[in-house]
Amino acid sequence: DEVHLLERMQNRLAATPRSDNLRERLLRVTADAFADLQAPLVLTSLTTAFGFYSFAGSSMKPLRDFGLFAGTGLMLGMVFTFALVPALIAVLPPAWSERRRHLRERRSEIPAWERFVAGHGRAFAAAGLLLVIAAVPGLFRQTVQDSWVDNFDPRSPLVTAERDFNRAFWGSYRLDVVFEADRRHFWTPEGAALLEDFDRLARRAPHVGGVLGPLLFLEGGARMQGNPLPLSALPPVQVKRAGAAIEALNIRLDLRQYLSQDASAARTRLFVRNADFARGDELRDFLRARLGPLAERHGVRAHISGDVPAGLAVVEAIVGNQLESIGWTSALIAVTLLVSFRSLRWTAVVMAPIAAATVLLFAALGYAHLPLGIATSMFAALTLGAGVDFALHYCYGYRRERRAGRDHDRAVLATLATAGRGVLWNALVLAFGFLVLAFSALKPNASLGLLLAAAMAVSYLATVVFLPELLRRWGRD
Repeated sequence: DEVHLLERMQNRLAATPRSDNLRERLLRVTADAFADLQAPLVLTSLTTAFGFYSFAGSSMKPLRDFGLFAGTGLMLGMVFTFALVPALIAVLPPAWSERRRHLRERRSEIPAWERFVAGHGRAFAAAGLLLVIAAVPGLFRQTVQDSWVDNFDPRSPLVTAERDFNRAFWGSYRLDVVFEADRRHFWTPEGAALLEDFDRLARRAPHVGGVLGPLLFLEGGARMQGNPLPLSALPPVQVKRAGAAIEALNIRLDLRQYLSQDASAARTRLFVRNADFARGDELRDFLRARLGPLAERHGVRAHISGDVPAGLAVVEAIVGNQLESIGWTSALIAVTLLVSFRSLRWTAVVMAPIAAATVLLFAALGYAHLPLGIATSMFAALTLGAGVDFALHYCYGYRRERRAGRDHDRAVLATLATAGRGVLWNALVLAFGFLVLAFSALKPNASLGLLLAAAMAVSYLATVVFLPELLRRWGRD
């Protein structure tokens, strides 16, 4: 907010007669700057806060807390813009707020490329529209993928140990399948038959390194008594004796991990090597298609639990909530703009650049085969909330210039010389602020920082490219 405020103050201060008292000039232009920017400052604070408040609908408490506190922080920032900043300007030395001489002389200069884009608005808008259309197929190439271990430095001790463990053992991630039936069911040939059928199924499942369950213990007990396998072919009394033999070995704790005390529930644990979202999802789909018919055939109930389903649920909840938050953020922004402008046309004009930027960013992820994960899915709602600020300030500046009597071309150039400078610095401040995260050792932080920085740059470019032509066609009050 202060970037736009100070830019406007310094512009007005440079245009006032230098014969007047500096403090009086400063206080006068401060009041004028606040009058010019009151509406866009409030709107941009609200729209950015909406990007965070949209997380309030998440099914995960950490995301809800994140959205609540971040959005409230932005609203407090807006309050201090209107309360603290004027007080600081009034009490600090007035020379601190004035541009240096060489900057005053260049105050009306517009970067050559911005002037060129504004002068060829129709051609750039058409090229931008073609680029958006070409990007649309990339949206359908989006995939979801995430891995907790891959989020850390591959040279870290944790990742090295994980890699060695998966190479030497069955796998570090677990998926548990639990069958529930009547009392003592799994100490019968029928229960043993179910465990044998599922054991064969589990060993054919994708990415499963090994299977551990009550069948292994019961078969061991049967062998101790000299009974042949399969266990399901033995008389009921022999199956019961096999279980009793295992309990007699004083390893009740081990057996109790896989068989309830009354033998009415049995758990088989599948170990998964190098688990990530894609592998876990493939394994879950494999089991879902076969587990129901198997349980129904044996007359029991079944469900899954463990590390892998929990990890899948976390990623799906975050990605799903973030995609929902895009819709909520868009709706809240649209309603806010509609109330402010009282015009569907102006609401559409303001939202068009950020909509184009969002399509381009998601399509780029699809074409680059960069999947959505815990971090990469979070940038979209934040991009909408922060990226629409550029178009808001641009449009308010343009409307002000048109009310001053300038035609479209002159109004666009005047907007670039005033509000446009604040928009440029705003984009740079946000992009570099987010880019700091790229230096994080945690991959999610680094990915989020890079994506948000790129999003700010793309949103700014979309604003500069699309708005001159949009305003030419639909920017008349």
